[in-house]
Amino acid sequence: MLILVYLVVLVVVGYRHPLGVLFWVWAFSIAMSLLFLEPGVGYGSMLLVSGVLGMGHLLGRWAQVRTGLVAEQERGAVLTERARIARELHDVVAHHMSLIAVRSETAAYRLNELSPAARAEFTEIAESSREALTEMRRLLSVLRAPQEQSSAAPQPSLAELDALVAGARAAGTPVTVSVRGVVTGVPESVGLSAYRIVQEALSNVARHAPGAPTDLTLHRDRHELTIRVRNAVKVDPNGRPVPPPAAAVTGASGSHGLLGMRERVAMLHGSLRADQTDDGGFEVRATLPLERQS
Repeated sequence: MLILVYLVVLVVVGYRHPLGVLFWVWAFSIAMSLLFLEPGVGYGSMLLVSGVLGMGHLLGRWAQVRTGLVAEQERGAVLTERARIARELHDVVAHHMSLIAVRSETAAYRLNELSPAARAEFTEIAESSREALTEMRRLLSVLRAPQEQSSAAPQPSLAELDALVAGARAAGTPVTVSVRGVVTGVPESVGLSAYRIVQEALSNVARHAPGAPTDLTLHRDRHELTIRVRNAVKVDPNGRPVPPPAAAVTGASGSHGLLGMRERVAMLHGSLRADQTDDGGFEVRATLPLERQS
């Protein structure tokens, strides 16, 4: 029993400690074997101790590599989503900044009764708009991946919600939509993020609970837009409930979409909750402020 316990201790030491510690544990164990055991048994114990320590060390390195791989995958997913957010945010903000610059420059020609002071003010506004636009492009380029290219395609918004839901239904997900308030007049950045959140939530339902009935609710009031995507529990062919994968609940590896949702919500100073429901389903609830926050 003592030998078995000692071997288990050696495995734990090999698993948790660096090579420097392992060397001294190995040397001490070998010395004790040679001092207190017969030569034949001592040599056998040398091989046993070396093998057990080596096995523990390999298990520890494998666990570290796997943990690092999961962390790197999550980091890559976050960086990819940030790059896409940077591109989309650039397209939304750049449009408005360009309009400000153009309207400020042409104000002197469109408005006849402008005083010299007002003309100078509009000129300064146009120059500041251009400088802000240049700085914004420079900063957002840092967030983009090196291979990321700007897209000239129009960015989606909640105006395309019906087409998004129709695509989910065509893929086999029965979606029930409930909209309270007018959601098509929200700021562009909010509409774009809301569309992406709904898109990713419906994709997660199709991935983790295909065919599960899903409720999509959007509620807009004066200050915020609330998005809720809730799917019922998936059942197997025998009618028994099938819980969602652990990664889908925790947002771990394999559920990088939740990381992207959190990035988008954080960008708008909103809140996000994604968790398993009491009945075994899954719910994503996001709140996006409509007013600008510093």
